[in-house]
Amino acid sequence: MFVALACGVLFAALLCWVTIFRPYANTPDIRSDGVGYHIWVHGLAHGDLSFCEYRELLDPVNAISSENLEQQRCRVKYPPGVGLLQLPFSLPWLANDPVGTGFSVGEHRVVLWGGALMLLAIACMMYVVLLRRGIHQGLALASVALVTFGTGLFHYGTFDASFSHVYTSFGAALLLWMGTGRRDVTVPWLCAFMLVCGWLYLVRQTNGLLTLAIAYLLFGGIAGPTRWRVWFGWAAGTAAALALQIAYNRYASGATTISSYGNEAFPSFARHSFEVLFSYERGLYTYYPVMLLATWFALRAWRAPASQVLLVCSAIFALLYGSWHSWALGAGFGHRGFVELAPIAMIVLAEGLASAKPFARRLWLAAAAVCCAVTVLAMCAYWRGDLPGAGATRGDYWWSVSPKSLVAKRVQLQYSQDQVRNIELVYAGAQPQPDGRIEVSLRILNHNDAIGLNTSGRLYAPLALSWRLVTDTDAGTGSWDARASLPAIEPKGAGELRIFVMPEAFPRDARWLQVSVVQEGVFWAHTIGVPPLTVDWPAPATGSLIGNKGDGR
Repeated sequence: MFVALACGVLFAALLCWVTIFRPYANTPDIRSDGVGYHIWVHGLAHGDLSFCEYRELLDPVNAISSENLEQQRCRVKYPPGVGLLQLPFSLPWLANDPVGTGFSVGEHRVVLWGGALMLLAIACMMYVVLLRRGIHQGLALASVALVTFGTGLFHYGTFDASFSHVYTSFGAALLLWMGTGRRDVTVPWLCAFMLVCGWLYLVRQTNGLLTLAIAYLLFGGIAGPTRWRVWFGWAAGTAAALALQIAYNRYASGATTISSYGNEAFPSFARHSFEVLFSYERGLYTYYPVMLLATWFALRAWRAPASQVLLVCSAIFALLYGSWHSWALGAGFGHRGFVELAPIAMIVLAEGLASAKPFARRLWLAAAAVCCAVTVLAMCAYWRGDLPGAGATRGDYWWSVSPKSLVAKRVQLQYSQDQVRNIELVYAGAQPQPDGRIEVSLRILNHNDAIGLNTSGRLYAPLALSWRLVTDTDAGTGSWDARASLPAIEPKGAGELRIFVMPEAFPRDARWLQVSVVQEGVFWAHTIGVPPLTVDWPAPATGSLIGNKGDGR
């Protein structure tokens, strides 16, 4: 017990150090998807779930899935579960005007420290769960540590604590801690079980599958009324949460739907499932190889309920995310859609190690340690900014998992001036938006024979577009502040990009829109003799150019 206590204290000290000193390049703490989750705190606190007043916060992270113009209601696509847990702790620190000033420092700290505390609670609860399942103390500690650091669990409890994944893992560990070793179901316990299942569904709708799987793991082998009470508890809790989500969708959009994601859908079945599991971009087993080891143990002991849960949930998630229009789930470290399976993986890994003979167990532990080291090295590279959050390539990956990456600064290559001159910009039209912005569509042509654009992750300095509205194309008025990253374009290939122009941010008498290419930190295309693409303003017609001032380059 002393060893376990000492490990717990060391882990808590590590979490405090990471949370206080934040040894990574990531600000603010509430960012990206986290904005969409946290905005529920403000909506619930003020009793107003229309959310349209927060558009300036929500639009940049694509958090609004539909807008009811008649009722002035904007539907937030992210469910309210994360905000519900954050609400009581964030109330004293709420910003009066989050649109004008951003979220308060207190709100950011609540989210960051909350992630660390949940991560510590997950480790403690899963250690107890493993002991209850008959795992030796040393193997229990090793399994918890290997999965915590060998998957994205540690990352999403610290660096990206504003996302939903540590909340789901916390809920899953809580259910396992509540149910492991229990053979009778009392009314208070059943009510708590229903509450956690319902809350988890409101964190992520895919958690309906996870909570059902955990109920099977805990009570599937128990006959009689106990099992049926548990199934009833799961169904009642999940159905209540589903009813709340449907009611909100009806209120915000006027449509009776289950999903809050609007038109986001599954364009093709399992088209990207292989990439979900094995790609350099975001593969589950590529970035979290400990999960591959746990899957191997699950296949060897496939009759065990924990193994069945891990295999079935992994397969369903791989098919689900592989069919989703954004299979990588946006930027992140590894495929974050599987982080919620970390508590299950701890059980499978521990029981797999416990069933091995002593010599084989030592070999498996060594293999697991190597797998864990791969993930930690990649995570460190991600925290330093050497591994991109999106578009990672084979070169990015192997550099990040090399021990050399810890001590050697990565040399960043640059596109040559001739290579940038071979980029052609073509104007493809403009469309006014309800909020006053103008959506401008551009086509980017790469005329280089052997070099791709933004296809090598951080190996090359990134290329971006910048734009301005000007009154005189020769006077150089207006600043090049706006940015949009170029999409990845293969040699002799083409890509499309939409930029959003806010007219009020530019001169009222602006006559032209100019667009130029910039290689960040290196040079601008218009400083090496490439005139900006220049089109009439406002609302130019497709392909309209100003004489020879914008020659498409």
